[in-house]
Amino acid sequence: MAVNKSQTRKIKRRLAYIYFPALFAVIGILVVRLLFAAIVPNYKDYRLMAFGEAPTFTEQLERKSFVAFEGEQGESFNNVSTTLPVFNQQYAELKCEALEIEAPVFWGDTDLILRSGVGTYSASSVPGYGGNILMSAHNTTFFEGLKNAKEGDVFTLTTTYARFEYKVNAVKVLDFNDASAVNYNAEDETLVLYTCYPFQPLAGVSNQRLFVYCQKVSGPSAKNVEVDL
Repeated sequence: MAVNKSQTRKIKRRLAYIYFPALFAVIGILVVRLLFAAIVPNYKDYRLMAFGEAPTFTEQLERKSFVAFEGEQGESFNNVSTTLPVFNQQYAELKCEALEIEAPVFWGDTDLILRSGVGTYSASSVPGYGGNILMSAHNTTFFEGLKNAKEGDVFTLTTTYARFEYKVNAVKVLDFNDASAVNYNAEDETLVLYTCYPFQPLAGVSNQRLFVYCQKVSGPSAKNVEVDL
């Protein structure tokens, strides 16, 4: 049976009651977000409060820690003396152009540190001294770019005493308490970056973590201080 013009107009009018409010709601959300980004100084902190979850790993780290410092305190790299970073101190900067990551790196991984940048688990090894270096950050701010991480991506870690490069050789999604996530007995220097997973906003509390494993490819070593930068 054919639909007359009057019925067609009624159908369009009813659909308008659905489409237009939905459209205005989407536009409103976008406008509010843009306004917050423009006028709120700590917009990243706002996103953290609204959507962020602290990327804690596992209690097993407290019971089975890394070698904290393999070299001698004050050992030199190319005549530059190195010292063990102080808790809460920014001692490095992490960059990856391919993933648009550029963030300050602190010693420690408290909630306050993770609001300011990338945190380093305080029982990690120190860059240049071998072993595992475990770093974390929120997936809504400083480690948002990790969602696109892939093998071959290069991270540059510039510390107060030397510059290091690490290449991604594996990306894994694991349970937050998976003991296999970190090799505590590793001899080769490895940078392990992790954050909460999945990445979508309002994902809620998750038991999964994204781990990005990066092998050291350049930079001096405490066992061979003759290496040039």
